[in-house]
Amino acid sequence: MKTSKRILAVVLTVVLAFSVFAVSAFAVDGSMTYTVVADSTNYATGDTVTVNIYLKNDYNATCLRFPVLYSADVFEVPTTGVRLTAYDDCLTYKGSLEANTSNDASLYPEEYDSSAYGCVLVQWTASVTSTNIGCFNSAESVKCFSFQLKVKSTAGGATGSIFIPSESTLFYNQAVTDVTDATTICRINTTLNFEGLDVEIDAGGSDGITTYAGSQVIIDYNNKTIKNWAGLTMSLATIKANVQPLGNATLTYAVSSGTAGTYGTGAKVRVWLDGALLDDYYILIYGDIDGDGTVAANDSSALTKVTAGLADLETGIFTTAADLDASGDVNAADSSNLVKAVAGLTDIDQTV
Repeated sequence: MKTSKRILAVVLTVVLAFSVFAVSAFAVDGSMTYTVVADSTNYATGDTVTVNIYLKNDYNATCLRFPVLYSADVFEVPTTGVRLTAYDDCLTYKGSLEANTSNDASLYPEEYDSSAYGCVLVQWTASVTSTNIGCFNSAESVKCFSFQLKVKSTAGGATGSIFIPSESTLFYNQAVTDVTDATTICRINTTLNFEGLDVEIDAGGSDGITTYAGSQVIIDYNNKTIKNWAGLTMSLATIKANVQPLGNATLTYAVSSGTAGTYGTGAKVRVWLDGALLDDYYILIYGDIDGDGTVAANDSSALTKVTAGLADLETGIFTTAADLDASGDVNAADSSNLVKAVAGLTDIDQTV
């Protein structure tokens, strides 16, 4: 009941946020495609799954509300919450962003059982100024939101679904025809398209590496990296407290090949089976570009020189650590963000 009231309160907030403007009575046609993408294709029990929502549309969206359902027997909300994050124009023009979770049956389409599915309700409104309204409008599919789920300890060998239902009273779309004129706010007759996904959970008999239950660390099995470390410093003890061998595998640890040679970016967790090396997984800390395990002024100073063309950056995992927004290019925006992070003015997203 408390969650339902909270969702209702947020919905009312969304409505009230735009009530000061004259909302046009007309509605326009539009389409939006929602695509659900996970951060990996290989998960074991206890793993954190970062769920990414990609969107594309053909109108100026100023308000979005949509539910994401997940198999309740496979996934659960982490103890630290879903950690909803915005990206791209949904970050640039964010007025508010909120996630609500509930198993209230009234929030589900008739064909879905609230005992079988959990729900994350994503709610985003654009920024509003005296001269324009922010909006999301992209002809290409781009990552707009992400949140986290946890694989239950009892889900070994199961397949779980994460998807946006084709029909729900929770959907809400609002738009403008002219971003410089707040009086043009209108409702959208939206054609919705959806691409969900199924996630297979390792049965636990294979040999490899996984996280301990309760850890927020993310193992990116595709890119062989381990990320989302809490805080801005690292140590061997921190690594050992978060990752563990799976099956009959054993783990060893190697220091970074960076300038400091400690357990920061570039350090390796090595996975062995019967004396043979199975895989190397690299520690990744966005902002720690020298591998000393700390995001500090020396990193921001070095990256400023790199982006100015005055110095070279060690390639490989260190280039990845310098690309703070995961855009695929290390540039002045990354340098600026790192300077702000070191000064305590912003946080670095370690989940990208």
